[in-house]
Formats: sequence, structure tokens, C-alpha cells
Amino acid sequence: MKNGKFKVGDWVEIEYDNGCKYHCPVIQSGCSVVVMFDGAETYFDINGNELCKTENEPSFTIIRKLSPFEVVLDFGNGIKGVIKGVGSSNETIRVRKELGGCWHAQIAIDALTDPMKTIVQELLAKQEEKI
Repeated sequence: MKNGKFKVGDWVEIEYDNGCKYHCPVIQSGCSVVVMFDGAETYFDINGNELCKTENEPSFTIIRKLSPFEVVLDFGNGIKGVIKGVGSSNETIRVRKELGGCWHAQIAIDALTDPMKTIVQELLAKQEEKI
């Protein structure tokens, strides 16, 4: 993966050595790529390999850049999936468990916590840019 592929605000899929995959936002790019994973910054080289890891520890690798329609968010209480705005004002979102699956939740954006509300609004804006 070449540096310049990722910019601040992009979302990437990272994979742990055990095969588990996670979706994370890029918070810094340049000579390295920094993503926010589980409340902590994780650093990668321009090839997508994790930096600052100790020997014999499992590590992450950046697999690919995600489209705003693929990002899986975890809202808690078993509600996890991709989002789509409802109506022209995007005041409500629908959450789908699996890409191509059925919608299983509808949430008013005002009911979200401030950090999640910001993430949702940014993703919805990026989705509208792509349409």
C-alpha cells in the first residue's frame, strides 16, 4: 500500500493475526498511517504493517481502504452494522447487520452520543458525495 492512498478521515479495514477484522478511521497520514482503534492510536508503515510492536506479539495489517457504504459501526446493545440515512434530511439512520442483508434498526441521530453522532454525520456526508 502506498502512502498517499490514505488521508485523514478515510476508513480502513485492519486485520489481526488471528483473522479478526476491524474498521478504523485514519487520523494521521504522512510517512506513516495512524488509525484510531479501540480508543488508542495504532501506527502503520506505508505498506500497511503495524509499527511499534514487540517481537512475538500478534500484530495488525491494513487490508484495504473502505467506501463510506462499507464501514461497520458498533452502536452497542447488539446493534452493529453499516448505516444509511433515512429521508432527505438524514435525521435518522438505518443500520444493517450485513452488507446486502436486511435493515435491523432505525436510530434518530439526535439519540446518539456526541462522538458517535459526529462519526455518523461524517459518513453520511461522504456517502452523499459518492452518489
